[in-house]
Amino acid sequence: MYAQLIDDDAGNTVISASTYKLDQTGVEASIKTADILAKKANEKNIKRVIFDRGKYLYKGRIKAFIEQLRKNGMLF
Repeated sequence: MYAQLIDDDAGNTVISASTYKLDQTGVEASIKTADILAKKANEKNIKRVIFDRGKYLYKGRIKAFIEQLRKNGMLF
């Protein structure tokens, strides 16, 4: 899983995180990635975002990822 916070006005990625180097897999990796992304966002004082899941259904890893971001204070 790869996740990015993108500034649409400037057209660049502000923050990114992925499961690439994590020891966990599946839902656990999604939760850890959400924790990493939320920590980076908090450091840059970013709280409100728009979520675009593309073609992926809102279930499983995607749902766990978003729920963990919410637990970390992100607003959608």
